[in-house]
Amino acid sequence: MWKTPVGCIVPSREANSQPSAPPKSHGPRVAN
Repeated sequence: MWKTPVGCIVPSREANSQPSAPPKSHGPRVAN
């Protein structure tokens, strides 16, 4: 899990559920 620019913690599961989402919304991409 990592902190998003908005300060919310997004589980890797949700991140993997939205691969089509722009990387900018996820901030810096972190492996695992």
